[in-house]
Amino acid sequence: MEDGTTGVVDDMNLRHVVLKGVDTIRIVVPNSKLNSMKLVNMSYTHNFHSVDLTYNVSYDSDLTLVKKLVDKAVKDCPYTISKAEDGDESERYSGVYFMNFADSSLVVRVLAYFEKTTRPEIVIDDINCRVNDAFRENGVEIPYQYVNVVSK
Repeated sequence: MEDGTTGVVDDMNLRHVVLKGVDTIRIVVPNSKLNSMKLVNMSYTHNFHSVDLTYNVSYDSDLTLVKKLVDKAVKDCPYTISKAEDGDESERYSGVYFMNFADSSLVVRVLAYFEKTTRPEIVIDDINCRVNDAFRENGVEIPYQYVNVVSK
């Protein structure tokens, strides 16, 4: 949904739609709200789902290394699958792309594809843990906002 809420449709009736979110969370969305917003269905015409993952790294990072580490994390995840149905190896996984310069970081992005029966939070957790470990092992810094306070 426009506010970033995601879920799988669990129930529908004339008044509202119930989305199944993480674990036992249910989100009730009135139909009046649905009629006035943009909805994104990530699997409407596909036999698989996808998650969009972004990673912020410091400006000093080697982007070639960062992209290689993220790509490996996605491919090593036991839950990710090939999006290619014809077996074309070049289409197995989404590439890792340098998307933009943020205020204090460089932003890279990847799509990870997985079976419809797998919960997205499981895929996200596995890939994020792999990326975090790989960044640590290879000295890739994940920047964070901080404030310097100077007193006189």
